[in-house]
Amino acid sequence: MEYDIVREANKVIIIFNENELFDSFMDNAYTNMMYEVAEEGKDIELDFSNVDIIDSLFIGGMIVLYKKLEASDRKLIISKINKNLQDIFEKMNMKQMLHQK
Repeated sequence: MEYDIVREANKVIIIFNENELFDSFMDNAYTNMMYEVAEEGKDIELDFSNVDIIDSLFIGGMIVLYKKLEASDRKLIISKINKNLQDIFEKMNMKQMLHQK
């Protein structure tokens, strides 16, 4: 797991530094990390500038994170996604659900 976290006044930015994001059934490391960041009470921006591929477990974690943030009137923002990821989000009707930057 390679990522950086940047904390700003109103949001936390998670910058993924790997080109493939895979969560595993055993530890859900990325999902758990995102849930911990959500406890800070701010919007969360996921920076995908270095990411080419994500798996279904990671997407599932994003959906749960979105619902968790939405329940407390916060946003999940996806930024710097490539065309491949944008197509995946659109096909899964996630584009409308997530605030894209």
